[in-house]
Order: sequence, then structure tokens, then C-alpha cells
Amino acid sequence: MSKTTLNLGSFGLADGNADKILFFDDSAGGIGQLAASTNLTISGTNVTATGGKILQVVAATDNSQTDANSSTFVDTGLSAAITPSSSSNKVLIIVHQNGLLKESSNNAGKLQLLRGSTNICSFENDFGRTGDTSLSIVGGSGTAFLDSPSTTSETTYKTQVATSVTNANKVTTGQNNCVATITLMEISAW
Repeated sequence: MSKTTLNLGSFGLADGNADKILFFDDSAGGIGQLAASTNLTISGTNVTATGGKILQVVAATDNSQTDANSSTFVDTGLSAAITPSSSSNKVLIIVHQNGLLKESSNNAGKLQLLRGSTNICSFENDFGRTGDTSLSIVGGSGTAFLDSPSTTSETTYKTQVATSVTNANKVTTGQNNCVATITLMEISAW
């Protein structure tokens, strides 16, 4: 393969003593140049992007049944812990809470995701609501949440359940031992 050397001046561009990428800018109708910026380096014929990479993955499951008959949240049994390698990294949490139901009252359930003891995402606020006293088997609910824990200490994420309407009858997660999952992914800072 032959190599052609171009003079940037012939394109109306300056060198700037830095590697650049030439491209055709359709909106300007001419040749332009791209310079490396944060998390992008150009060296010879290589362009390297950094940041935003998945550094580690932690996953857990739970198939225990949890009943709640109060508007006070209780742990579902689904939890996982991760130790970020940098305090500037983020954690992507993906949760699937299955086996949701409400018993025979005009009730409903709610779910939340916690980091430690702090609610970071209320992802279901009225599961099983029918407006009457019939049994309602929902199936499941889930969320994906990008967290900035700002720590290098072990960090635990978990879900909790509570009733959202009345304390008369219970709501349930993990009915018939349905499997719930939680996946934690440490994402490098970008």
C-alpha cells in the first residue's frame, strides 16, 4: 500500500503539532480535521478510546418469597455488593424483581432500589392495583439505574417491597419461588 503525504496548508488547515484525523465535513462542504479530546488518543494510524468500559460485573439471584403487609419497606432478599476501583467510576444496576402479586384487598405494592440504606430509585409504585379485592398476579418489574457511588469501599445494592395503599393484606415478591436477578457493572469514568 502506498502512502501519500498531504500538505495541510493546501486544505486551509494548520498542523498545530498534534495528530489529527482528516474528514469531509458535508455541512461545510470541505475537508476538516478532528483533534483528540478527553478519552481519545491518536498515535500514528491508531485511534484509541478510553473511558466508559466495563471493569467488573457482579450478579446475584434470589428465589425466596417475601411478604409485606405494611407501608414500611422490607428487604426482598435480592442484593449484591461491588467494590469500585475508583471513586469517579459509576455502577450500572440492572434489576428484575419477579413473582409479584397482591392478595384479595384493594391494595398494591411498591419496590425500591437502595445503595446501602439510601433509596436511589423507586421503580414500581403500584403493582397489582386492580381497584377491587381480586387477587392480582403481576409477573415482574425491573429497572436499570446508573449510580455514582463516589467510593472505593464495598457497596451493597438491594431491593425492598412495601404496600402502597393499605396495610389490610399483603403484597409479595418471589411468589412460587420465582427467580429475581440483580447485576452490577462498574463502568470506568468517561
